[in-house]
Amino acid sequence: MFQRTTAINKLLELNKRKRVIQGGTWAGKTFGIIAVIIDYLAKNPNRIFTVVAETIPAIKKGALHDFKTIMQDTHRWVETSYNGTDRVYAFANGSTIEFNSFDSVGKAKAAGKRTDLFINEAPYISFEIADALIGRTSGNIWLDFNPDFENWVHQEIVPNTDCEFIILKYSDNEALPETILGELRLK
Repeated sequence: MFQRTTAINKLLELNKRKRVIQGGTWAGKTFGIIAVIIDYLAKNPNRIFTVVAETIPAIKKGALHDFKTIMQDTHRWVETSYNGTDRVYAFANGSTIEFNSFDSVGKAKAAGKRTDLFINEAPYISFEIADALIGRTSGNIWLDFNPDFENWVHQEIVPNTDCEFIILKYSDNEALPETILGELRLK
């Protein structure tokens, strides 16, 4: 069952164009961003939102899975609105969300323009591909990642004046299963 968490509330407070979210395992980064995106697309017509990850399997097991789960849990899922082949969901107001992966700058450029972008686990995508996607995005840009290592997001995106950077922790995710919460507290 969907639960609004502290992580989601923190994400909703962000208002700059570029929104960088760093956080560890179970912090609720991706799930929270997808929840915010769903609400945004439902309220704003004719948006094209692209969600990108390193690979198609990563998209399917991560952001796309979260999207379907939230849409179903909140009774918004309409099966005929989803094109599984292209991984595109069309909202009734004309907004769409597409889930994709790009392995070259050329393919990222060829994908065209969009209003909004979410790069999931951003450091696993090259800066050149991300830059091509960002350069073809007119609206908001979300980037998330685990704090495993210093990366291009810290160097190229965070220093910009149009960027907000937050760190989420597992304690921001009240929807954590008790078994996981117990494990995380032991670390």
